[in-house]
Amino acid sequence: MFEETHPEDVSEDRRQFQRQLAGEFERCSIEKRIARKDGGHIWAQVTSSSVRDADGRFLYAVRVQHDITNRKRAERHYPVAWKNTQRCNGGYAWLEIECSRCKTRRDVDLAALRHPPTTFVHDLASRLRCSKCGKAGRRPSATLLQLASRSRQAAPEI
Repeated sequence: MFEETHPEDVSEDRRQFQRQLAGEFERCSIEKRIARKDGGHIWAQVTSSSVRDADGRFLYAVRVQHDITNRKRAERHYPVAWKNTQRCNGGYAWLEIECSRCKTRRDVDLAALRHPPTTFVHDLASRLRCSKCGKAGRRPSATLLQLASRSRQAAPEI
């Protein structure tokens, strides 16, 4: 599980996982670099959730990776634009939207969207469409549910 983790990020990832095994929390999240086959790396937000048996003993962890490379790139290469985006949107980096047709919810990383850094989230949300319904040939609008500083799937329960 740690083989593909960047060497500088392994110790923190192991420490968090050991705390999870010990039962300090059932779910945690960490941002780390993961090696690619071409020698490069991606940034990922990894959420780890414990699965336990009926007696409460740890069986295994389900770990979900969300690629945040674009957000990290934006933070590094465009610090002024990134700060402007956060200032325009109250410091929030994520949108939670819901399809007006099928009611599917999803989180949208503002850094992953192509837009001028001064665009307000309400303007962005009105242009987003449901990808699930899009596959069926429909393009209903999405409703902005909330702004968030982190993806709701990655919220630690510590």
